[in-house]
Amino acid sequence: MLKKLIIACLMLFSVFMFVGCKKDDEVVESLNKIKIYGPFDTFDPEKDYVHGLIKEITGVDVDYDFLPQDGASANTKLYLDIAGQAEYHLLKLDPTQFDQLRAVGALLDITELLDKHAPNITGSVSEEVWKTATFDGKIYGVPQKNPSNNINSALFLRKDIFTKNQVALPTTLTEFKEALVALKTKLGSSFVPFSASSHNIEPIRGAFGIVTDWVPQSDGKLKYWTETPAFQDYANYMKELVNLGVMQDGYLTTPNYGANSRAGLQNGTVGVTLDAWWSGNGIINGIAASEKQTEEYVIAHAGDYLHFIDSLLGDANYGTPGKGQAKMDYSVTYFYAIPKYMNKTAVAVIKWMNQKMDPVNFKRLTIGEENVHHKVVDGKYFPILTPDAKGEIPFNSFNKGDYFLTGIREEDYSLYWQCRARKNPRQQFVWEGMNTAAQKASVGIYDRVGLAPGFLIYGANKQKLAQFTTEYLVSVITGQGDQMTQAQFNAKLAAEAKLTDCTTEVNAWYATLSK
Repeated sequence: MLKKLIIACLMLFSVFMFVGCKKDDEVVESLNKIKIYGPFDTFDPEKDYVHGLIKEITGVDVDYDFLPQDGASANTKLYLDIAGQAEYHLLKLDPTQFDQLRAVGALLDITELLDKHAPNITGSVSEEVWKTATFDGKIYGVPQKNPSNNINSALFLRKDIFTKNQVALPTTLTEFKEALVALKTKLGSSFVPFSASSHNIEPIRGAFGIVTDWVPQSDGKLKYWTETPAFQDYANYMKELVNLGVMQDGYLTTPNYGANSRAGLQNGTVGVTLDAWWSGNGIINGIAASEKQTEEYVIAHAGDYLHFIDSLLGDANYGTPGKGQAKMDYSVTYFYAIPKYMNKTAVAVIKWMNQKMDPVNFKRLTIGEENVHHKVVDGKYFPILTPDAKGEIPFNSFNKGDYFLTGIREEDYSLYWQCRARKNPRQQFVWEGMNTAAQKASVGIYDRVGLAPGFLIYGANKQKLAQFTTEYLVSVITGQGDQMTQAQFNAKLAAEAKLTDCTTEVNAWYATLSK
């Protein structure tokens, strides 16, 4: 597969080195139909409500072609199709795809087109986000940032179990360890104080100052987290929890070791687990069933049952005293780019994208009409979920609305998107509980490489780095498998996953941010 990818990229390079653009006098100002090539999905866009709405608003029909579901196959097909000059007016690309196509000259410079024809687009994207699509002063795509700066991962605690057993809710790493031991002592061997489904526990990593994979250093550079002293401290802390017997049996050593974590939290046989805000619906419903209460009762008293820790804090024994980190979403998810050979229709495409980004149109295309599909209460957006005369849920018309985006109005969409998080009160409770303004202010941080373009060296080795890191952490935490020192492990990463080259590449990009 890698060989195919290399061949495809070489084909692209040769094609776009020698194929010029069409003459300016052939420019097409408008189109009746636009073809978009993008990532795989399981629905039929042409049958979706938003597809029809786009045609109604813009007068343009759109055909959507999906790439294969498998990531490697998708990349290879994309590069071969573009090398073959497949007639797609617009490409929806992930950061790696964008960077590789841009690097071989396959994408059109749209800087002047944006200046002339797209005030709604240029005024809706922040300067720092534009930098991700800009190379040598030229813009090669419209970047789409993630919708909201959510904290996604947290420790979920059964607050009622802590309260019933007079165990204080912890805030620091030492308090967390002691609380787990106390629950184990009080509730016996049939109770699991902490059941996790991953070795990567961000609310604990955050207390060691390494919640992101690339960690800022005092010299202004970034260092991969495995090379920091805190990486080994994190591994040793998790090993201590295992040795104390407060983790589930088979943690990290048996297949599907975390399969019962969420169910255990729901039925009260687990005190703490790691989960995400979008799991709130199932968790609260499960607690209601276990407690033989109505779902309405549990959601009304949800704060008595659940407590969330976005990040524990360091203390005198572990980490940095009083400090914690919770990673907030801050990344470009897609770029919308035009193949260089499709420059003839580029003006029409940019005008169409700009029309979608008109403030009124954008709102209508993302959350519909006020008091029909959504409502506004105290400045907050809520979906309308009461069935209409046809028995249909109005806001469900926008269930796949994200797929039809070709850029976002960043500030507006961060508010509109909240309709999705509020689609049911259980999910809303968890999302709001994990994303309080106070928590974000105290521990929330952004990933420094979140707005980076796709890296060629790091991008090619990212999965291997993660795999080796998982293997090392499992070996340290469980005491099983090949044992090596941290220095030996990082030497392995340099030799087998190009960590040194990755670090050089990432820091070369990072240095440009201060220019």
